[in-house]
Amino acid sequence: MDSVSFKMCSECVASYRDLEYDSNSDYSLNIMPFCSLVWHDEHPEDWYDHCCEECQLSIRHLSSARTALWRTGEIPDHYLIFWKNAKEAIPEWPGFKRLSLNKKELDSLDGCSEELDDMMGAITEEFPDVTVTDQGGGLTKFTAERDLSRKRWWQFWR
Repeated sequence: MDSVSFKMCSECVASYRDLEYDSNSDYSLNIMPFCSLVWHDEHPEDWYDHCCEECQLSIRHLSSARTALWRTGEIPDHYLIFWKNAKEAIPEWPGFKRLSLNKKELDSLDGCSEELDDMMGAITEEFPDVTVTDQGGGLTKFTAERDLSRKRWWQFWR
């Protein structure tokens, strides 16, 4: 895989720099677009509706790099420069304070992957014409149709 570049507009960088780490923050499973754990203090409110597409891609890559770190203990090679640049741009991002998981959190992370697999399995049984676009770092676009002549039952994209 090619190296990834961290690119965020000044407005989004400012929004992420304004975030404050909360040690009491709860996490949730984020099946789409991250397929990972997300704590409530890690993203600005409604970030996905307000960030531009390039910024969203960088945030998805940031989540993907951190998820890989949780699973393997290392940042993948193709994310090393990206990770360094992200830490320079948003050094106090609360997610940088959560670089390891306890057993319960790891089990939840595994559960997130299982839930996504179960959901995709159920969807493809009923709607076999599935298109998934992943530009790295998580799901970018997803549609499921019975056939191309029918209206979409499920659609997720930005």
